Amino acid sequence: MVEVALAAVMSFTLIGPLGLPWWFPIAGIAGALAVGAGLRALARNRREGAWQGLAVLRGMSGRNRVVALVVLAVCLQIARNWFVLNGVGVDASVLDATALLIAIAALGVLPVGPSVGAASAVIVFGTDTGAAAAAGALLTATAAGAALAFAAIGLVVSFKRIRPAAAVAGV
Repeated sequence: MVEVALAAVMSFTLIGPLGLPWWFPIAGIAGALAVGAGLRALARNRREGAWQGLAVLRGMSGRNRVVALVVLAVCLQIARNWFVLNGVGVDASVLDATALLIAIAALGVLPVGPSVGAASAVIVFGTDTGAAAAAGALLTATAAGAALAFAAIGLVVSFKRIRPAAAVAGV
């Protein structure tokens, strides 16, 4: 939800490249705030089952930590986009890198497969250069590598948590 709110706030970067109406970011922010308020109400009133995952949103300390970590992750993704775009020869600003991140996230919900990064870069930067498509492909590859690294860390952490309990049980 925090990422959606950040995307709504920064969606003004898409007005020019995609020809969106000026009121689009305002509608996105209003929608994100409404959904966020609804999730907060759900987290406050339900405490069992799948709703336990929203327990961190009940207190200010946990909520602020989640927001800070998501903002950090989004800023790092924008920096990665900017470095990759400029590294392959696309003259991109930080706002261009932000627009690309939003486009990748928006297209990522569609069943288009691993070409979403290249497609998003071409949509945002145009088809006049192959550098945008190359940057998008490189961004897809680095995202896949990061996801695999994150999964590996998760497996190691969960294995370390499970192993001592199994040893105590005599397994």
